[in-house]
Amino acid sequence: MPHGNVNGNVNSVEVKNQILMCVMQNPGYSLAEIAEKVGYSKRTVSRQMNLLQEAGTITRVGSPKTGHWEVKQQTDRNK
Repeated sequence: MPHGNVNGNVNSVEVKNQILMCVMQNPGYSLAEIAEKVGYSKRTVSRQMNLLQEAGTITRVGSPKTGHWEVKQQTDRNK
């Protein structure tokens, strides 16, 4: 089931919150696994995760294959 409005835009706050919940449940998930769990495309999840990283909310620790995600701040997720 596709997400978004008529123009294909998605609610970024909703996507970010879903990503954060997924990462908190299992920090070892890959980008593809997170996309599958939250039901958005890998590109959408990648874009939102980049924004979360730029905001300092999450960070990737270790290698892309064996690393994990860390949630740095949870107080201001709605940006």
